[in-house]
Amino acid sequence: MDASVATKLIAALKDNDAAVRKNIAWTLGNHKEASAIDALADALQDSDISVGATAAWALSNLAKTGVTSNRAGAGLVALLKSSDSTAQRNAALAIGHMAKVGIIEKNAADSLIALLDNADATVRKNAAWAIGTLKDPRAFEALTALLADPDPDVKKNAAWALSWIPPQED
Repeated sequence: MDASVATKLIAALKDNDAAVRKNIAWTLGNHKEASAIDALADALQDSDISVGATAAWALSNLAKTGVTSNRAGAGLVALLKSSDSTAQRNAALAIGHMAKVGIIEKNAADSLIALLDNADATVRKNAAWAIGTLKDPRAFEALTALLADPDPDVKKNAAWALSWIPPQED
């Protein structure tokens, strides 16, 4: 993306209209605009949860290319703790993709483990996958319990995550 266009889009993340901010976050993530990483990290804390959720998705997309921000951690954990399932799903994915490239948000594991009981199957699926990337042994029992989940994608991600996590010794 042309630098002048990216600069204008990043500035639009501060627009008064939440729908504009949400669409700009999506655009920056869709185009994997690395120069927007810090602005997207800031957008995680937007007053409109849909903007934060979309910023989390954008950060997840950027992390797939190896572009991450240490500034995003606290905002992503806050979204995990929100009551918005889209925000939870996207934050879990972003944390997982960041972990795959070496950025580990130490405070995320507890919130992700709590999401393994979420009513939304996609939240459970994404949380299980993200925990696998974090390799946190505290999640072993909770992930094992998900092997009986009625959703086949949740079970698949739980099984995958278990392959990366050593069981805790008694």
